Amino acid sequence: MIASAAIVLSAVAASAFERFPFGARVIMFIALLLIFLAEGIAVLVSGAWRGSRLSAIALLVCFFYFPIQKTAGLIAGLDEKEHIRPALNYLEQKAADGDIVYVYRGTWIAVDYYQPCYEPVA
Repeated sequence: MIASAAIVLSAVAASAFERFPFGARVIMFIALLLIFLAEGIAVLVSGAWRGSRLSAIALLVCFFYFPIQKTAGLIAGLDEKEHIRPALNYLEQKAADGDIVYVYRGTWIAVDYYQPCYEPVA
């Protein structure tokens, strides 16, 4: 466990000095995180934890609530809508010739899709 923590801390330290792109390579540490998570859940469920059973259940509910809620929303089709048209309207009104617009990497597909058919509000 100490060796695993040392690996993660050294990667974070190297990232702080811009020697390792930790943000782009977080996927490498997912297996390590899952191992620690599984061990923690096993301790909570087995009763080896010194807290009360009710507090163990509360911790488990708090941990799993958001992922289950998000997954249920995706399955039910309640995914979030992108409101790109107001942003394009604002750009149309405020942008000057020669301005460069930077688009977050997660939204460029929506911008490319809506921009050609966009009708600005006068």
